[in-house]
Order: sequence, then C-alpha cells, then structure tokens
Amino acid sequence: MRAVRRIDKLEVALKTQRIAGDEGHQIARREYEILSAVAHPNIIKVVDFFMCDTVATLVLEFVDGDNLRTAVASRDEQSFPEPDSRVLGTALLESVAFLHCKGIVHRDIKPENVLISRKCGILKLCDFNVAQCIEGADLMTPTGTQLYVAPEVLMGDAPAQPGDVWCVGICLYFMLSGSLPQGRDVAAVPRMVANRPIRLLHGQWLKVSEQCRSVVMMALALDAQQRPTAEELLQSTWFGQGM
Repeated sequence: MRAVRRIDKLEVALKTQRIAGDEGHQIARREYEILSAVAHPNIIKVVDFFMCDTVATLVLEFVDGDNLRTAVASRDEQSFPEPDSRVLGTALLESVAFLHCKGIVHRDIKPENVLISRKCGILKLCDFNVAQCIEGADLMTPTGTQLYVAPEVLMGDAPAQPGDVWCVGICLYFMLSGSLPQGRDVAAVPRMVANRPIRLLHGQWLKVSEQCRSVVMMALALDAQQRPTAEELLQSTWFGQGM
C-alpha cells in the first residue's frame, strides 16, 4: 500500500502480512533485519518495521514504477532493446553481487520482484522474505518460484548463490525476449525441464548480439558448477560495453 509518513511527508510503501505465533514474527522481522544490513542503490530501502496485533508491517521506500513483468508487457515490442537490457541487467547483477559479497542469498529473484521506476529507469530488487544469510543458516529447504528457479533447485537442492545467478539470467532472457525459456511458461514446471538446454537461435534472439547471448547462456548454464558468479559475469565484454 502507498502511504505518507506524517512527521516529514515521506512517501513510502507498506508491506503487510498476517502472522501467527513467535515463529511468524521472527520470519517477518528477518526481512527487515536483512534489508537494514544491505544499503545499495539497486536494493529496496527499508524504513521501519512494526507489529499491530497479528499484522506485521514493513515500511519501504516508495518506487513510482512497475515490476519488470508489467514494464515489459507495457511496451509495444513486448521486450526491452539490448542497450536498455544491458543497463537494467547491470543494475540487477550488481545488487546480487553485493548481496553475495555480504553472504546473503535472495532465493526468489524473478520479474515480479524487480522494480523499475517510470521516470529514470532506476532498478530496485525487492521482496526479501525468503532471503537468507549463508553462514549459520538452514538453506536446505527448496524455495522460490518454480517458473524461475535453477535446475538444481527443481531437482531438490537448496537455493544458493548459483541459483541467484540463474534467476538473473531468466530476468535477462525475459527483458530481451518478453517470454520465458521453452517449458517454463506454465504454472507447474515439470522436472524434465531441469535438464533441457536453453537455445537462443530463433525469433527475437536473431537480433541480439553474440556477446549478449553469451552472457545469457553463461547465466543459464544447466550445471551450477559451470555457472559464473555474479561478479564474474559483470566482467564480461557485454556488460563492459555499457560502462
């Protein structure tokens, strides 16, 4: 919900959720604590957190814009041109590299959790309710949205840093083509998709540079061990062209 803070008229967004018991309170508060520890221009800023009866409220900066899915759908071409995708992809990847440097895994990066402002195209990664600090955390429970999670997560592995990189690749794929890889456009993703190589040799991809396709393919490597880190991807030629 959009709101205004009385004391200084600061425009904010309120994220509310109904919780039950101490465990629910801890889960709700964890998102606030993680966001409080990560100050980055491409990560949503947290302002406050409070409880009222059984409702937890997270107060966040207000972003006047849309999520990536809506932003792509609103364009006539149903996709972003390569230069714009490079700028947005750089911002998203920098936020992920920063999180990983801090020992945090987002675990649910997807177009719906990427906000883009209307006026200046600023990108903000949001929705940290399943994010985890790697050290001392139980990451063994598979989580995330099936349409976007990495192959190893579909097969039952815990989401980890390589899974975040895969999700960035999915977001890049979506920016550039306006769709998801074949087989990932339905509500229930079958396990067979986990081992299906992703091809970039048709349709919209014929208009995309070889350097760009290379970055997307590296991020979407089926083997998590073969996937570069977020920092390594940022060193690629394609991202360097936007600097």
